[in-house]
Amino acid sequence: DESPYLEALETQGGFDMRHVNLHGIDPLETVESVVHALGQPGYICNAYMYAPINAAARAAGIDVLLDGCEGDVSLSYGLGRIGELVLSGDWLSLDREIGALAQTTTAPIAQLFRQHAEPFLPARLGLHPFRFATNDLRHAARLGRRPALRLLAKTGRSAWRSWRGETPGISESASLVSRDLLESTRLIDRINDSRPAISPNNFSERRRHWWSIHHEASGISTIQEEANHLHAMHGGEARHPFYDVRLIEFCVGLPSDQKLRNGYTRSILRRSLRHTLPEIIQRRMTKGDLSDNFVRAVVADSSGRI
Repeated sequence: DESPYLEALETQGGFDMRHVNLHGIDPLETVESVVHALGQPGYICNAYMYAPINAAARAAGIDVLLDGCEGDVSLSYGLGRIGELVLSGDWLSLDREIGALAQTTTAPIAQLFRQHAEPFLPARLGLHPFRFATNDLRHAARLGRRPALRLLAKTGRSAWRSWRGETPGISESASLVSRDLLESTRLIDRINDSRPAISPNNFSERRRHWWSIHHEASGISTIQEEANHLHAMHGGEARHPFYDVRLIEFCVGLPSDQKLRNGYTRSILRRSLRHTLPEIIQRRMTKGDLSDNFVRAVVADSSGRI
């Protein structure tokens, strides 16, 4: 329920708010028309929302809509900064940033450290083995809530495999896809080939951000094209401000501390809008999951349409 954020925006004023009621709309009713319009199954599971939104826009005399899909790709959460701090050995800043992130996300410090910092420990060990043993290990064990010797053993094994050029692959035995399809599509090879090509030894948030945009280009264009079709189906036209090339170039070029700062991801966006958006929106660290209604419709599908 995202109504508190909408109410804060409405209370602040300055916007002509138009509420579109989506209660009772069946997501499955639009599946066939979407497949027909796209010529293939749709990727966006919230396609059912486009018809009432565009109808409300047309009723208000609006035919061009701003679409915010994939804004996260352009801006980046900036969590690669944590990897940068590990590789530089700046434990004071790392301690401060992860502590702040734990406050804004309510996630445990150990969980955040294991998820975003531990993957870079083998590279730190390989680059500075003496410093790692005499200083870094103590900080890492404390933040990750792990016994130091066990963490050293795990990090050492990973560093050794990396030095030998070994990379973990996807096991064919674990796949749910039939073997014939695996062989005809080379799916396992394609998944393994799609792993990040950035070595932890020369990692930076900027490189990670550029690589993610470059690697996901086909998926990004698929979503953008599908969103355009869905708007056009109902008489609307989409614009994608987050895909402005100038904006993407600017965001990729930003230092990482402009993206993750004081526990807030996408910090530069929050700070730049501090005079425009209510504080409850500026400081929000959650995201609405719009798939619930679709899942609910599938589970309640008593007529067997699926």
